[in-house]
Amino acid sequence: MNPPNTTVDQHQTDEFLKLLARICRRINHRVDMYYRAGVAFDGEALIERPWGFEQLARLDERDRMIVEELTGQLQRRFPAAAE
Repeated sequence: MNPPNTTVDQHQTDEFLKLLARICRRINHRVDMYYRAGVAFDGEALIERPWGFEQLARLDERDRMIVEELTGQLQRRFPAAAE
């Protein structure tokens, strides 16, 4: 039988992994929107493409990498949470 602390740790890990997964999905959605906006500007043959979209996409991609690394670390530390 698992000690109570292990159960609490496991529950907290599961909840944190769910939160990280939601954050990652939200980031993916924003990155997709930025790229679509960039394609729309390209499609309109605008000379000056808004550089802000590319910068925002890069920042969100960096955030996604951080979230994925945190998720991987948690899954390695608490392997049962990954199942």
